[in-house]
Amino acid sequence: EAASGYLLQAEERFFFPWGGIVVFLSGKARSTTRHFIDTHFYRNKYEYRSRWNSFTQRLSKADDLEELCSIILAETRETMWVQMASLWIKNEEEETFACLAFEGNDPLALTEVGSESTYVQVLGEEGSPILAKSLLERGEVEKEHKSILNDLSAHICAPLMFRDKMIGFIILGPNLFGESFGNEDNEMLTTLCSQAAMAIYRYQLAEKLVVAQGLESMNRLSSFIIHDLKNSVSMLSMVVQNSAANFHKPEFQKDATLTIASSVGKMKQIVERLSFPKIEDLELQCS
Repeated sequence: EAASGYLLQAEERFFFPWGGIVVFLSGKARSTTRHFIDTHFYRNKYEYRSRWNSFTQRLSKADDLEELCSIILAETRETMWVQMASLWIKNEEEETFACLAFEGNDPLALTEVGSESTYVQVLGEEGSPILAKSLLERGEVEKEHKSILNDLSAHICAPLMFRDKMIGFIILGPNLFGESFGNEDNEMLTTLCSQAAMAIYRYQLAEKLVVAQGLESMNRLSSFIIHDLKNSVSMLSMVVQNSAANFHKPEFQKDATLTIASSVGKMKQIVERLSFPKIEDLELQCS
């Protein structure tokens, strides 16, 4: 027991200084250290379970689509060991792809790309990551899009596929350590893109459902308003039609006044239902 105690103390004295050094390493040094450990001490290049758990947990914290895309891009960059990257999402109405997240790129290069562009179509047809070099070598790819890929220091282009449909794509720059893109990298990036595409699709679907529910509520409210307006117009029309012959009668004047007052009351209710709540009212409801 005494011998084991001495061994433990020796281990603590040996490991503590190195632990302190690791804690105080810079961000880039930490990345280099983690890359060295992952590459030389694990059977696989990537710790799939830990990366998957980290990716899933971070996705659940997104509050909007842009934040979701930023999380996806950050996780992809960290996993694939790249600095420069951008994520593009398809706008169904305009049939274009717009950049919603980028890192290390010149924003001037992040213009919208049409769905009909050659390299976008090639990405959709491939359905898996493809080297930017092979895209640049294609003669049919437009010069302006080749310029975009060059400006973004593109090394790999990966489509975001959901049910055989490309809803976006990711452009990654070169590896921080100058390593080539191998089969294991391709497998990991494909897995990340598949999970990312599913998360983006679900978020977009949820947004569409919210809009649809809002339109349904608006249609329901509109039907009630139209019904009330028709009743009020009908009552006022009867007063106007009968006023010429009966306006001199006190009973008619009394009934007409009551009818007009009732119609005005219903119209006020309609206006109140259409009015938006005041800011102070919203603050009271939230508190």
